[in-house]
Amino acid sequence: MFLAYWLALYMNWELPQYAGLAVLLISLDNTKASFRKGVLRIVGTIGGVTVGLIAIEWFAQARFLFMLFFAFYFFFISLLMQRSRFSYAWFVAGFVPILVWSHSYMNYSVSFGYGVYRFLETASGIVIYMIISSLLWPNRDKLPQESKKKLPLFSKELVLKSLISPLAFVIGFIFWILTTTPSNTSFIGFIAVFSLIFLTNPTSPPLFALSMLLAIWLAVAPIYFFIMPALAGGPMILLVIFLFSFLFGYLGSWSPVYKLPPMLMFILLTNITNQQSYSFLSFANASIATLLAIYTIWIVQIFITKNIFYDMKKKKQECSS
Repeated sequence: MFLAYWLALYMNWELPQYAGLAVLLISLDNTKASFRKGVLRIVGTIGGVTVGLIAIEWFAQARFLFMLFFAFYFFFISLLMQRSRFSYAWFVAGFVPILVWSHSYMNYSVSFGYGVYRFLETASGIVIYMIISSLLWPNRDKLPQESKKKLPLFSKELVLKSLISPLAFVIGFIFWILTTTPSNTSFIGFIAVFSLIFLTNPTSPPLFALSMLLAIWLAVAPIYFFIMPALAGGPMILLVIFLFSFLFGYLGSWSPVYKLPPMLMFILLTNITNQQSYSFLSFANASIATLLAIYTIWIVQIFITKNIFYDMKKKKQECSS
């Protein structure tokens, strides 16, 4: 994490947080698994940036066509995530286009630059992690065999679950159009990312929201408000990155819950750059936007999964009778 941020800051790249995110999200116990996940992340990033630029070119001035395009896109991605061996690549390709749009909204001339920097920093973070992991702490155990249940292409359960992300996106997008949402377009990005996370991970949305809020206000906020503004120069900021990553990486050996939420929120909310600034409002907005996004997805999830479970129960009763 230290080296990934150092390189991005030294090269004066605009989005160092994506180098940090790449390191965090591919850091697995197995070197081969990390390499595989890193390659899938790069492939997904390239595909996602491409789709994002195409969507901006086609629908920049047509909000509802943009919404419909991505509703169908998320449905397609959700289907592939549940069936493909390369689920992680589809996951990354799913949310990156929305982030391309979100970052460049109202100033689409920067969208290509965002895509280039996102790719550069993602790739650099992955390469740095793989070099460090391979040289210092290699774990080359064989990858466990994936036992993925083969599903028919369009089973009712598969299709209904694939509707969660597009429906949540449409509801969130309309809400964003009609109101002034906290964090503005980032709210739509939260819905895209979280809805795809919940699709393949058996995570309780309310508990996930609680873990994020605790990470924001108990782990990240004290360092962001009271320590980082008092530090002089980049080397001290890099030292904070190293110590924070070491502490929560160590705690993560007991459970990913102790590592992922605080590290994720630290990377996203501190937004470390060569022109560092600090804002209480960004933390408050991020907290509210996180809650709104997660509970929007949860309501849709409850509605759809209730139908799935009801239909499965009904089918079971019919078979037994």
